[in-house]
Amino acid sequence: MHLLRAAHAALAPGGALIVIESLMIEFGDAFNFTVGDLFGWCRDAGLRKTEVIALAGAVSAGIAYK
Repeated sequence: MHLLRAAHAALAPGGALIVIESLMIEFGDAFNFTVGDLFGWCRDAGLRKTEVIALAGAVSAGIAYK
């Protein structure tokens, strides 16, 4: 959340945060979250509009706008 809030603060109005990753993201002790989780956290950080763009294979770009 710290990184998402920092991104929100740094973005100009209408700016976008882009996360390119597999649909399921793993951290440390195999903590997984979905794109839906990511977008929920983005909304909690103040980013409003969200979308997913499918890229190659299982990789997608999650985009959240200020």
